[in-house]
Amino acid sequence: MDILSKGIRTDLEDLFKLSGLFEGKNLHSNLITIQEIDGAVIIGKPKEGDEIRFLDSDTTVIARWPGKFRSDVFIFKVSDYIDFLNKK
Repeated sequence: MDILSKGIRTDLEDLFKLSGLFEGKNLHSNLITIQEIDGAVIIGKPKEGDEIRFLDSDTTVIARWPGKFRSDVFIFKVSDYIDFLNKK
């Protein structure tokens, strides 16, 4: 499934390292997953950020990183997060 985005960041290094979105529970809706299963689009919200690593590697994730004066939004695949974990 192709997802086109506009105005959404794809520079992921700081998101994975510094945001804290992937550590712990109670994410306040900061991660949304998008999967295509049997022709249906499934939108989900993980209970814990790190649980996305158990999804299919081609699952799309949208992350909102809230800041003091603005929030940034990122889009990536689960495989990007797995690659980051493997480099640690």
